[in-house]
Amino acid sequence: MLTGDSKVGSCGKSFLMNRYGSWGSGKTTFVVMLNKVLQDGDAGKKWLSVEFNAGKQQGIEPVWWPLFDSIIKQSIAPRCWFSRLLLRARYWYWRIIIASGFEIIAGLLVVNLALWLPIFLRKTQRILLG
Repeated sequence: MLTGDSKVGSCGKSFLMNRYGSWGSGKTTFVVMLNKVLQDGDAGKKWLSVEFNAGKQQGIEPVWWPLFDSIIKQSIAPRCWFSRLLLRARYWYWRIIIASGFEIIAGLLVVNLALWLPIFLRKTQRILLG
């Protein structure tokens, strides 16, 4: 759960809660009641509750990616359009450059080379043959 005034990269302004218990022990009921208290509670603070069900994400690698994806998608939705655009840009920057940048950049370079090499060779052949 994140407070509405938290900023990307700030420390001490977010809260993460994990529930563990057997089936039927009241985990979902507890979270529904907690969300209601947070939404109806202090008017000075706005809370954003991000829902994530680890049981539905079994078998996905890396294991942290579905949680990260849920947090990003659910935290972007309630913002204004410009803020959503900025967060999406940061998300894609991180995903392309930081997370798997080398593979994507190398792939783009290979594709670029494959597309431009025939054109370059034709121009070079014309120049050399006159």
